[in-house]
Amino acid sequence: MYVFDFASLIEANVPIVVQHTRLDSRQAENALLSTIAYAGSS
Repeated sequence: MYVFDFASLIEANVPIVVQHTRLDSRQAENALLSTIAYAGSS
């Protein structure tokens, strides 16, 4: 079991590059969450 203070935990068994964006303006109408990942070179 993992315990972290992060918004996300991303695990992979190959090298990857992850771009994660999170904007929380404390109003549901203005929330944004975006994640994109692709295989990195080994």
